[in-house]
Amino acid sequence: MTVKNVPPTADLANDGPINEGGSAMVTFSNPSDPSNADTAAGFRYAFGCGGAALGGATYAGSSAIDHTSCSFDDGPSSHTVKARILDKDGGFTEYTTDVTVKNVPPTADLGNNGPVNEGSAATIAFSNQADPSTADTTAGFHYAYACDGGSLSGTTYAGSGTSASTPCTFNDNGSYTVRGRIFDKDGGYTERTTSVTVNNVAPTATYNAPASVNEGSAIGLSLTAPFDPSSVDTAAGFTYAFDCGDGSGYGAFASSNTASCPTTDNGSRTVKGKIKDKDGGATEYTATVTVNNVAPTATFSNNGPVDEGSPATVSFTSQSDPSSADTSAGFHYAYACDGGSLAGATYVGSGTTATTQCTYPNGPSDHVVRGRIIDKDGGFTEYTTNVHVNNVAPTVTLTGPTTATEGDLKHYSFTTSDPGTLDTFTVVSEACSGNGTLSGAAFNSTTGAGSFDCTFKDGLNPAVASAVSVQVKDSDNANSNTSTVNVVVSNVAPTVTFSAPGGFAGPLAFTPFSGSFTDPGANDATWVTSFLFDGAADPLAPPQNFAARGSFSTTHQFTSAGCNKTASASVKDKDNGVGTAPVTLSVGTGAFLPPMTNQPVTDKLRNSQTLPVKVKLTDCTGALITNLTPGIRLVTGDATSASDDSLVDISVNSTSAADTTGFMRPAGDGTYIYNLAVSNIQNKGDYTVIIYPYATQSNPTPVGTTLRHVITVTK
Repeated sequence: MTVKNVPPTADLANDGPINEGGSAMVTFSNPSDPSNADTAAGFRYAFGCGGAALGGATYAGSSAIDHTSCSFDDGPSSHTVKARILDKDGGFTEYTTDVTVKNVPPTADLGNNGPVNEGSAATIAFSNQADPSTADTTAGFHYAYACDGGSLSGTTYAGSGTSASTPCTFNDNGSYTVRGRIFDKDGGYTERTTSVTVNNVAPTATYNAPASVNEGSAIGLSLTAPFDPSSVDTAAGFTYAFDCGDGSGYGAFASSNTASCPTTDNGSRTVKGKIKDKDGGATEYTATVTVNNVAPTATFSNNGPVDEGSPATVSFTSQSDPSSADTSAGFHYAYACDGGSLAGATYVGSGTTATTQCTYPNGPSDHVVRGRIIDKDGGFTEYTTNVHVNNVAPTVTLTGPTTATEGDLKHYSFTTSDPGTLDTFTVVSEACSGNGTLSGAAFNSTTGAGSFDCTFKDGLNPAVASAVSVQVKDSDNANSNTSTVNVVVSNVAPTVTFSAPGGFAGPLAFTPFSGSFTDPGANDATWVTSFLFDGAADPLAPPQNFAARGSFSTTHQFTSAGCNKTASASVKDKDNGVGTAPVTLSVGTGAFLPPMTNQPVTDKLRNSQTLPVKVKLTDCTGALITNLTPGIRLVTGDATSASDDSLVDISVNSTSAADTTGFMRPAGDGTYIYNLAVSNIQNKGDYTVIIYPYATQSNPTPVGTTLRHVITVTK
């Protein structure tokens, strides 16, 4: 037969409720087992304070003690404790019991840092905070305050702050109760009170007193911007009292915060003022006021503007001084025309004249003049007046020649005067008029003196005046007058040269003339040349026009010989000035001899033909000239003075061994001959034989008289 084990039984209970942070005693009582053997062996007990499972509990591993202590940190709360009673056979019965845990309010001390002054904050603070629940301590305490000592019944943990202190300000002196509560997270709290002592504070203000006043003026005193940390005192208002320092002491306290203290003499005053609140708290202020001597006054002016270099009159008028003694003693005056310091001026060292004169060397400019009016006590007032100085334009004076001929270079000089002694000068213009060229300009910018030269380009006939002028300006850009010298410039006739070598007379003898001319008038073009030969004009030597100075030439055929033949060349400029150059020359005779005569030879000029050319030359007296080697040329065209065709040289070879090519030889009878070999004759027309009487081997065609014979070929 099998006998089953029966688990033991018992009662399980605890000694709760308990406070948080405390321990509950959990106890088995009345243990029972139907087996005496189990009972005799004794029971064992297992506990789970946190309600933990006991499935692993064994008889051998459990305690014979029938109770245990379970601690709980936080309340309010309820905790289930599990427990088993076990017999030696492992039979058990498991029970539970609920432990109730109550919340405990935190505790602390409440104090303050008083006494404090009215209007100042007192610090209300909790200290020595404690709570048996570490959970409450860890969660942190909250705090509520009533600075006015009122009820805190409506305060909560959630609605309160975390600061363990708070400031409380009291607007008036006295003793004040402040309430405070400390809360834990579960709403548990402890309320405390602390008493704050508040002291009265005297009011303050800004004390206004001048550092100094002038004699005869009142000292104005005031207490402004009153301040009291107590709004109650401020609302009640303040009272004020003043001591003018004249020996009469304080006046009665009153609501006016100002006082006026008259003065009768210069010196030093100690003046005082008090402000008092309703509680009798007062603050006193002290200041020292200097009573000054009063300087005289006046109007300071001048009679400007004035011109540079002219005096300005500076004057004091309307003088005044509150002291009749100073007025009776008379005022003294000091001046600084340069605006410099008058710091060293004294009554004794200054004059009694209320005016002075100031002169300035340059304008336009503005000058500050300083002036002091001084009383017998050394009191003074300094003034300034601005003198405007006008610039004065310089005056320039030009001197120099008033007559000239064209081409002349004339020298002109000028001086400058200016009342502004500091002015320097620059030239605005220097002009020789449109008829002159300026050169050699010199100028001294310090003195304004200068000079220049004018070369006059052209003179008119009749002469006309040209204006030479100068203008300067000063360093203030004021232009001077324009000073002018009127110069009468006369025309100058051209200067002519004219020459010619000795010539020969004859219908085909041409004497060349050459010449040149100069004219100092730069604008005298056009020039016209004209010629006279033996006092008569030659239609074949007409007048010539020239746009520029230079050389000219012409030719003339003298019809008769003579040892004093005359010719002249005249050049006239645009102003009708005429220059003439005469020349006297000797003119002989020159003639072709048969078979060539002074008549054209026709139908006889053929290629390969020999043309005997023979000439006779005599001087101006009719004597034969036998010491020459005349040159010879044959050219196409009629080499007359009319340029109606082109000249082309044709070979002038001789058929005679006695001839030198291109030169005639003496024939022994006072004549010259050349046997011309005719060749290259191709066309009908004019051909000319040209004889150069004065030719040489080195110059076969020299400039000079030529003899010419025109041959017309008709077939």
